[in-house]
Amino acid sequence: MSKSSPENPVAFTMGWGATVLGLFGGISLFLPGPFKDFMLAHPLWAWAGLMLLLIVYRQIVAWNLRSSEDRQSKLWGRKVTALSNHWSREEIRLAAEFKKKESELFRINREKDDSLLNERLESMKMNGGFHTYLAEGVDHRNLSYSFIVQLEEQLTKWRRDWREFFDPEVARAWERFTAAAAAYQSKVSEYMWTKDIGDNLHVPPEWKDSDHEQYRTAFQELEMCRTALYVALNELHRIQHAKGITAPLQASDTSATPAGMARNNLIDPPPVPKPM
Repeated sequence: MSKSSPENPVAFTMGWGATVLGLFGGISLFLPGPFKDFMLAHPLWAWAGLMLLLIVYRQIVAWNLRSSEDRQSKLWGRKVTALSNHWSREEIRLAAEFKKKESELFRINREKDDSLLNERLESMKMNGGFHTYLAEGVDHRNLSYSFIVQLEEQLTKWRRDWREFFDPEVARAWERFTAAAAAYQSKVSEYMWTKDIGDNLHVPPEWKDSDHEQYRTAFQELEMCRTALYVALNELHRIQHAKGITAPLQASDTSATPAGMARNNLIDPPPVPKPM
C-alpha cells in the first residue's frame, strides 16, 4: 500500500463522511433553505443529529488509530523477527567460519611443530646412536668424547634457533629437555677431564684418594643429570608418538633395560659408586 493511500479505507470514508455532514449541517444553519427551516422547526432533533455525527466521527477516528497502531505493531514484530532470524543465521555462519579458520590455523601450526621437532631431534631419534648410548652406554669412568661433542653442538644450534613451538605441551617438554641437556653438559664440564682432545672423558681417579667426597658426589650428580636427560628425551619421543608426529625409528636392540631407569619411567636413586 502506497503512502498516499488510506490504511483503512472503510474508516477513512466514514470519517470523512461524518466530517462533511457535520460541516454541512453547521453551515446550513446560516443559509436559507429547507434544512435551515428543519433545524429551526426541530432544533432538538437537529442538534442531536449533529452531536451523533460528531460522536460517530470521534469513535471512527479512535478505531482507525487503534487499527493503525495494531498494524504498525505487527509490522514491527515481523521486522524484528526477520532481523532476529537474519542475525541468528549470520551468527551461525560466522561461528562456522571462525571454527573452520581456527581448525585450519591449528593444522598449520601443528605441521610447523611437527617439522621443527623432527628437525631438532634428527640426531637423537628413538633407538638411534645418541639415544641408545645415553640409555645403555654411558660410563662416567670412560665417557665417549664424540658423544659430549655432539651434545654441545646441538645445544649451540638450539640456542641460536629463535623458532618456538605453538603447542604448549610440546613447548614445555622441549624446555625441560634443553634444560636437562644443558645441566648434564655443565656437570660433565665440571667433573670430567680428558688428557688430549679426542680422548674419552673420565672423573679424575686421583680424587678417590685426595677428595673421596668430591669423587663420590661427581658420580652421583653425573648419573642424576644423565637420567634426567634420558627421561626428558623419552618424553619428547612420547609426544611425537601421541600427537602423530612422524618421526622414523632407527633399528637397535631394545632388549636391554636402560641404565638408571625403573619401570614406568620412574627414576631409581642413582647408584653410589664404589671406590676404585
